[in-house]
Amino acid sequence: MRVGRIVLSGLAVGVLCLGISLMPGGDAARAATEPAADALPPKGPVGSGYFRGLVAADLDGDGKRELLSSVLATGQIYIWRTRKEGGWTEPSVLATGGEVRTITIADLDGDSLPEIIVAIRGKESGIEIWKNLGNLRFRRVAGPGRGEVFADVAAADFNYDGRPDLIAVKEEPGAQGGLRVWLNLGADTWQAAPAPRAEGPYHSVAVADLNQDGILDIVAAGDGPGGGLRAWLGRDKHLNWGRPNQLSEGDFWGVTVADLNGDGIPDLLAAGKNTGIQVWQGLGKGTFNRMASPASGGSFFFAVAVDRDGDGRADIVASTMDGKGLRYWRQDATLGWIAHRLLAETGLFHSLVAADLDGDGRLDLGAATHGEGVAVWPGFGKPLPGQIPGEKAAKHDLPLAPGTRMPDLASGRPVPLPQPARPAKLEGAFPEKRLPGEYVIGPGDVLTVAIWRGVTAQSQQVQVSERGTVSIGLVDDVQAAGLTIKEVSDLLKEKLKKFIKNPRVDVVMTRFGSKIVRVMGAVARPQTYNVSATVTLLDAILLAGGHLPTTPERPGGDLTHVSLRRGGRTRTVNILRYISGAAGEADNPDLLDGDLVFVPESSSELIEQKRVYVFGEVRAPGVHPLTFNMRVLDAIARAGGFLDYALQTEVRIIRGDAERPEVVHADIEAMLKRGDRRGDQLLKPNDVVFVPRTAVGDITDFIRKSQPILDFLFYPQRFKDAYSINSNLLKFDLGGPSRATAERGGEGTFTPGTRTVTLTEVQ
Repeated sequence: MRVGRIVLSGLAVGVLCLGISLMPGGDAARAATEPAADALPPKGPVGSGYFRGLVAADLDGDGKRELLSSVLATGQIYIWRTRKEGGWTEPSVLATGGEVRTITIADLDGDSLPEIIVAIRGKESGIEIWKNLGNLRFRRVAGPGRGEVFADVAAADFNYDGRPDLIAVKEEPGAQGGLRVWLNLGADTWQAAPAPRAEGPYHSVAVADLNQDGILDIVAAGDGPGGGLRAWLGRDKHLNWGRPNQLSEGDFWGVTVADLNGDGIPDLLAAGKNTGIQVWQGLGKGTFNRMASPASGGSFFFAVAVDRDGDGRADIVASTMDGKGLRYWRQDATLGWIAHRLLAETGLFHSLVAADLDGDGRLDLGAATHGEGVAVWPGFGKPLPGQIPGEKAAKHDLPLAPGTRMPDLASGRPVPLPQPARPAKLEGAFPEKRLPGEYVIGPGDVLTVAIWRGVTAQSQQVQVSERGTVSIGLVDDVQAAGLTIKEVSDLLKEKLKKFIKNPRVDVVMTRFGSKIVRVMGAVARPQTYNVSATVTLLDAILLAGGHLPTTPERPGGDLTHVSLRRGGRTRTVNILRYISGAAGEADNPDLLDGDLVFVPESSSELIEQKRVYVFGEVRAPGVHPLTFNMRVLDAIARAGGFLDYALQTEVRIIRGDAERPEVVHADIEAMLKRGDRRGDQLLKPNDVVFVPRTAVGDITDFIRKSQPILDFLFYPQRFKDAYSINSNLLKFDLGGPSRATAERGGEGTFTPGTRTVTLTEVQ
């Protein structure tokens, strides 16, 4: 038993002696695990099928809530009622215009019958609204955001006119950003409104008055450099937003706002990939404390709070994204969070809901599953303190992790996290005008500078000094390091105008100097490297001999969480997204002098278990444990599901020795649409599942294109010998969408062969 920096009371020690073990979290959380118990059996309306969104609402005004969920394969929405004698009615079915990403409920027209609002992707991507006609009859009407794909949508009255407005988040934001807001003008009319500045991508959004000033605020969960867990405070009732407050970095997938401790102040529950469950207690006026976590590690989709044991304290249920079922923690006044084995410990679960579906006064727990239908555990717990009208809540503090106080998020005066000072802009530098991959001069580089006088040129070679400057006779100490060749040429022209009328200057790179980058972690040769040209993150890993492959004896390198440290800040990069062709150059950034690249070790479970690889048009390409009876669709679900341009009819399995690979066709679309399970094949150890965006075509050509990927996965040192710096050889990409398709996707024009670069600044 390991014990972190925790002081145990006599009572706690006594409990431990009875068989409850204390497990420290990375944030000094107090947690315990009770002895194993038989899992509670679910009693859901359907026991098979792939479902995603899940909500509960009284749609027909009879005082009882209906249960709604969406079928991943068909885009249909199922609506179930509970029977008086127990069980469920046959579902009412709504056929949407595409794959349903999320569902929310709000009375948009003020007739006391709530509408169903869904975010869909497909031929008619956007927000789709089903107008409630009564008695579970609905009519589809046009919603806002046509042509865009949204991950989540929520309703709130942003302009305080009595009508719910809409806010949505995007997982792949375009020029308009990752957050969108529309005002409800009535008569099924929507008007785009100012939204907070957010780069995204984001997966979940919630609206609440976080600082209790009477103005609605926004909190969103996302991933990547522009994501994490962020909050925007409303300045006034005219949709004037403050700048983003970053509560936490990391890849988050779900955020829930609830009063967890009965003090009437909103608290936050956040879940994500490798972030565990984060709990934030609101202290009032926009101040939040990061509290002890029931799980400081692990990957989760969503978390909800419910008082399971009726002690007046919030307990937590979370859905996992790694096949480990549902997790449940009870809150104890002495021990903190105690893990219970009451729910399914295996399976893929997504959306969760806690609501009284049968009218017995207790909350039922519902979960949408990937393959096992919709599960419901009746009477799972009581509402949280303060949620029952007339019942007085007993205020209490949540378990606290020491040293994690959050600064005030005061409206108009947000306090950002400490940031290093920005360096002064170099004279002559214009990064916004540079071409993608354009070389930046460094100390030690040798330049040839030609100054023309008429038709005669006077040339000289100069070496960039350690201070980053050059001297050419008429002018001394001109800045060169940190500039491109063109920028140095333009700067010299400007300096020479004092001595020469209309000077003409040509600058040529004669010899590259030395740029130092360090590559550490699970690579073949971790050390410091002197490089003499522009290198990318992938170049640096291969210079170090490539990542260490995972073997039964030791963990290999985890290419989904490579750290790039620059100027005191660290950025996490999933290089497999670039290799798979599912991402742009931002996932393989150019390195600067002094950068540190760290490749962490892969999860220990990949040593103990056999594994599979998933690439292509999926959200999180990478390496995953091969579980019992794992099929193609299970592996794709482990990788986050399909992206927008995934061609489900062309999925391929590459198996066998890398020298002589076998290609197997897996038609997933046939399985999802027609129930033909022949395409959803059982996987074998070391299978590579590839989801293309265009037709595979000639198998011989496909094997030729896939060979570098197989060599990189299984023989990284051998592949390094065939790889040249700045090569596109290692990119599993069979093509892209047409121009018209890309424009319908809301991402602007698309020119074949053009390199798309996302400009990011890492301080």
